[in-house]
Amino acid sequence: HDRFLPVIDKIREVLVNLPGRISVEGHTDDIPTQGGRFRSNWALSSARAAAFAQELFIAPEMGQHRFQVVGHGDVRPLVENTNAESRARNRRVEIIILQTTDGDDDDKPLIETPEKAIDDALNARPEDFELDNNEIF
Repeated sequence: HDRFLPVIDKIREVLVNLPGRISVEGHTDDIPTQGGRFRSNWALSSARAAAFAQELFIAPEMGQHRFQVVGHGDVRPLVENTNAESRARNRRVEIIILQTTDGDDDDKPLIETPEKAIDDALNARPEDFELDNNEIF
């Protein structure tokens, strides 16, 4: 995980000054999760994307309201899952920069979030977002 921090730092530097909305999207390979902390590849891919987004949010000037975090599970592979190497390529996080139009307002939240959801997110435990090394990339 630590070896990717310099890459995330560079991505953060670019995104903080880039206008528009950003989607952080997590993916997994086709091997179902067994035991462990994640009940499904959907949960794992969502946690993977959320963990990446949390690293981006270290910069206080990063407008979190510009982001959406998405987990795709194993349904959008880059390559066919035929061996360990191809599966490793499919375990990833993508950063999608959504094209803006003249009428877009970067300061307006993507969606209105119910207060309870905000409270739940603020009260989440750090261990809810921690990933094992084999769950990150």
